Amino acid sequence: MDNSPMRNTSAASPVESVDRALLLILLMRAAGPVSVKTAAEHLDVAPSTAHRLLSALAFRGFAVQDRERRYRAGPVLSERSAEAISVHVLR
Repeated sequence: MDNSPMRNTSAASPVESVDRALLLILLMRAAGPVSVKTAAEHLDVAPSTAHRLLSALAFRGFAVQDRERRYRAGPVLSERSAEAISVHVLR
C-alpha cells in the first residue's frame, strides 16, 4: 500500500475539500502541470470537483493555468515567495 502524502488514502480527512486541495498542491509540485482529468483521477472525484478545487487554488495564487489548460504550482508556492512568508504574515 502506498502511504505517501501524495496518494489519496481511504482514511477520511476532517475537512475533505481542504485535504483534496492540499493533495493537488503536492501533485503539482511533484508531477508538474496536471490536467483536470488527471487531478480528478488522482483524487477519485468527478472532473467538476477537481476543476472547482483547481480554480480555488488558482484564485489564491497556489496554481496557475497554462496554455494547454493544465494547472501548475503558482507563485505563492515558488521558492522566492516561500522565503518572504513570515510567522507574522501567517498570523
